[in-house]
Amino acid sequence: NNQIATIFAANSTPFFRVGISFPLSGNTPVTPMPKDADGYNFKTFASICKRTAMHFTGNWDNGFNYEIPYWEVWNEPNHHSSWTIDSVEAYYRMYKQVRDSIKSYDPALKVGGPATASSAFYPTIKPAYLNSFFHFLDSTSTGIDFYSFHSYEHKNPWNFKNIADTVRYFASLNNVTIPEVIISEAGIDFPNDLGYQDSPLGCAYLASVLLTADLADISKVYWYSGTTLGAICDSDTLGSPRLTWNAYAYKVYQQLYQESKNKLAVVGNEYVHNNYDATTNLLLAAGKSDGGDTVNTMISNLGSSWSNFDLTFTNLPWNASDDVDVTITT
Repeated sequence: NNQIATIFAANSTPFFRVGISFPLSGNTPVTPMPKDADGYNFKTFASICKRTAMHFTGNWDNGFNYEIPYWEVWNEPNHHSSWTIDSVEAYYRMYKQVRDSIKSYDPALKVGGPATASSAFYPTIKPAYLNSFFHFLDSTSTGIDFYSFHSYEHKNPWNFKNIADTVRYFASLNNVTIPEVIISEAGIDFPNDLGYQDSPLGCAYLASVLLTADLADISKVYWYSGTTLGAICDSDTLGSPRLTWNAYAYKVYQQLYQESKNKLAVVGNEYVHNNYDATTNLLLAAGKSDGGDTVNTMISNLGSSWSNFDLTFTNLPWNASDDVDVTITT
């Protein structure tokens, strides 16, 4: 509970994974499979997950009334160290039982998964694994509130869109609707520092990730761990914290969508499609305010060949006599 309380104290919301996770010590965790006496039917584990949700969100057993909307079932079941049962279909059965159990307590809680490891997508897409999961959901009338996956060492942020598109493609083949796609673990510097720490490169990379997630309709990206992309400000020893380079990607993106929430159509995006190691992306997003008096544009230049940009705005509601202020933030 101390960790969850700390998250809320930071004005953030936990994303709760039920299952195993790496301990704070950093040591590789032991991965016991949740096995009942009569085999892998997961009834006991599903009940534990339900009681966990009740404890943290429903005050059960001297618990808490935290608002924790997202509940992810297990961790990387397609990875040999996280899922030691021979049959991957066993995970599908566990997912269903956990989901049904949590939903029987509170249908409003969002339950999803499967927290797929990157190896399901790269270096080659494994359609059989993706297709079989969605086939199970369809054939058993099992819902999913979000599909989650992990992504490490992707120098090309556009890979996130490739994966999201692939997930939705196989879901549609099996008549499954996914309300949200979430990257529940992402890291660029894992395991090696590639020069993205507090640098223009890191800022451009993060900006490209944010704009790619927007274009791919990915609702959330969780860094694992956040420290691998550096702090957003220094230690504030002088009472006036300095924003790092990486922080400006978040700042500009927040400004774009706080001041101009109405998305506008843009052309001019350039990206390397379906290339694991490519780092050449030029991405744009634009929006206008509710009152129509403000238009913001965000450009991410990650290793492109362009050093100058010509911006053309059309269909603006302003007259020639109106005063127009142009502000450029770089």
